Amino acid sequence: MNTLKTLQKIITAAQQGRLNEAQVGCRALLKKSPGNLDAHRLLGMILNQQGQFAEAVQHLKLLLQAGVGDVDTLQDIADALTASGQFAEALDYYAKAVTLEPKRAELHFNLGFVTQRLALHLQSAGHYGDALKLRPSWADAHYSLGNVLRDLDRLVESEASYRGALQIKPDFADAHSNLGNVLRDLGRLEESEASFRRALQIKPDFADTHSNLGNVLRDLGRLEESEASFRRALQIKPDLADAHSNLGNVLRDLGRLVESEASYRRALQIKPDFAEGHSNLGNVLRDLGRLMESEASFRRALQIKPDFAEGHSNLGNTLRDLGRLEESEASCRRALQIKPDFAEGHCKLGNTLLDLGRLMESEASYRRALQIKPDFAEAHNNLGNTLSNLGRQVESEASYRRALQVKPDFAEAYGNLIFSLDFSESASVASCQAERKAWADRHAQLLYQNPVFLNSTNAQRPVRIGYVSADFREHSAARCFGSMLLHFDRQHYEVFAYSNSLIEDATTHRFKKSVTGWRSIVGKTDAMVVELIRRDQIDILVDLSGHSSGNRLLVFARKAAPVQITAWGHATGTGMRAMDIFFTDEVMVPLEEQRFYAEAIHYLPNALCYSTDGALPSVGPLPVLEKELFTFGSLNRLSKLTDPTVALWSRILQAVPESRLMLKFGGLDDERTRAHIEERFDQYGIGKERLELQGATSWDLHMAAYNRLDIVLDPFPMNGGVTTLEGLLMGVPVVALRGRTIAARVSASILTTLGLTDWIAESQEDYVQLAVSKSKQIQELSCLRGALRDRVKKSVLGDPKAYVTAVEAGYQKIWQEWCELHPAI
Repeated sequence: MNTLKTLQKIITAAQQGRLNEAQVGCRALLKKSPGNLDAHRLLGMILNQQGQFAEAVQHLKLLLQAGVGDVDTLQDIADALTASGQFAEALDYYAKAVTLEPKRAELHFNLGFVTQRLALHLQSAGHYGDALKLRPSWADAHYSLGNVLRDLDRLVESEASYRGALQIKPDFADAHSNLGNVLRDLGRLEESEASFRRALQIKPDFADTHSNLGNVLRDLGRLEESEASFRRALQIKPDLADAHSNLGNVLRDLGRLVESEASYRRALQIKPDFAEGHSNLGNVLRDLGRLMESEASFRRALQIKPDFAEGHSNLGNTLRDLGRLEESEASCRRALQIKPDFAEGHCKLGNTLLDLGRLMESEASYRRALQIKPDFAEAHNNLGNTLSNLGRQVESEASYRRALQVKPDFAEAYGNLIFSLDFSESASVASCQAERKAWADRHAQLLYQNPVFLNSTNAQRPVRIGYVSADFREHSAARCFGSMLLHFDRQHYEVFAYSNSLIEDATTHRFKKSVTGWRSIVGKTDAMVVELIRRDQIDILVDLSGHSSGNRLLVFARKAAPVQITAWGHATGTGMRAMDIFFTDEVMVPLEEQRFYAEAIHYLPNALCYSTDGALPSVGPLPVLEKELFTFGSLNRLSKLTDPTVALWSRILQAVPESRLMLKFGGLDDERTRAHIEERFDQYGIGKERLELQGATSWDLHMAAYNRLDIVLDPFPMNGGVTTLEGLLMGVPVVALRGRTIAARVSASILTTLGLTDWIAESQEDYVQLAVSKSKQIQELSCLRGALRDRVKKSVLGDPKAYVTAVEAGYQKIWQEWCELHPAI
């Protein structure tokens, strides 16, 4: 048989799909005639079809070496290189081919494909565009252009390309699905959902689209539907790592953290180098309080993907929780180097800067986040926190309200708003309690349960008291309630502490050692905490946070124990039906105001009692006797330095020319924050030479700083509490303004208990006159300085054991009343 007939026979076999036979024929021909270029061309084409790309390229290149290769040969070589993942080399051959035949649309399309794989997205977009100029009705080219435009973050153009593909090919399921992705990126969530559902009508078993639909349903807050979509994706494709990871995300949102962790770990079993999966696992480990494991997960993600902005940002979050704030800042800034318009990254940087006390920088970070993403509820909320810390309470309140406009079910922001209203000069008891009741109606009422408690009513057994707080550590709140965990009557009471904090210190360990039972509730859902409390058979559960940070009020909303009380740690009323009792005193809540509260009022000798582990520094002499310069001061946090407070303090300084004002708080370590405070006083004619601004120190040095003060000026509307008591223990009296809310009556309560009512002002004018008058009574101040510590310690305010005895008498009465109303079944 001559060569021509042999070639024709091989071609016929190949055309009929008998590729092995055709390959054998080619090889036999080349054995006889090694230089037969037609045989090399045929064998190269056949090997390409059989997936033997490396050998195919060898045969096809022989044609080029012989100078007889044409555009088809160049394209065949490039196709083989592309199929084997050698995109850079394929690019050269496609480029040569398109030079020879610039009007072949397939070549432009293929150039788009390989440049896209090489992440040369701008070039890729150009090549797909060139293909469409030659063939405008090519649906695949429109679709591919849409993909690369999304990678370039040109979302509006990407949408147009997907819609172009769908005009040509309406049942193009992949195009509907990817259009859904870009619509989600654009924030058009309802349209995105519709696109995904259309894709699934066309292709019901499209696992990736079920997963993508789950993402948008999660964005829409429809978490149960989202979970169902991810589970459907995994029914179809059990080894879809993205779907396992996405399921982990929604389970985390649902508070099912253990299940969430399991989903992330399954994703990583399938895809060990899944950077996003390691990062997501790091997030849930952080939620579970396993911070070292969380850090390790983020670092693994960044080993895999060093330029992973979200991974750097999330690592910064965990480092912040670990107290490694400088490292946290560095991680957040690295995220923003990679992705400058990363709103979440700017927000997390703002959180770290807030903890570092760099308040002005923190504010700038949140504002940058909101420039990028104006409806970012968490950034509005966090901006409110920083503005509050800066004493700019009107702006702070506006930020919280904006967060709630964007996200009406944002319970944390509502709680922060409630907390901020205690700083409002215009607030009243009625308005503050009405806001608390509105919060409860929105977030707590639907959770209310009325279970049958089976707690023993045996009068001889110890009563079980549970305390819930995020502040079982070195914290001002712990100085108020700490005695309840340290000095309780162990014969008649058992005490359980439910801690919602990752931070532990020496104070924590002292509490742990003292109490009957210690439970960490970090990362546990409210329902899980309720189950734990009921399993511990707590008789009286006490909230120690109110509406302050880290509270677990929604545990109390579910009626976790027979009797529920709010007390001590920012106890200002909760507004909840499920909270039975509010511990306070008659100055804080006068009899005529009890009607405003959701809780029944139970009066104690005082709402506060001070306890400390450390020995107090000695009380020094009255400073003015040595310096002839009178020193007013405040060691309260800067958030209490409201505009009305600055105005009144400035009036006092003007009325006492030979005086100065000392302020001390951690935020004053920051130069920009100090400058901000100086500017606020300068508006009222008080130059910075009359201000002494000090930052954070150890507790001993903090207490010793009172020896530099002649009189403490109490801020308002939110007074000092522990700070007032600490000043009095150091011999420094306080000028206080009795206000219209609980927060504005704390110092008046303390001074009344101590018999120092002559230091309480009833109006702003009276406040100024009182401070000026007392500053002139040097001899009286000197005598009082030497007597104040003893006066505090002999009162219920400074005698923890006596205070606990009074509280436990209240517990006994309250529990007996409950038992009488609920006889044993």
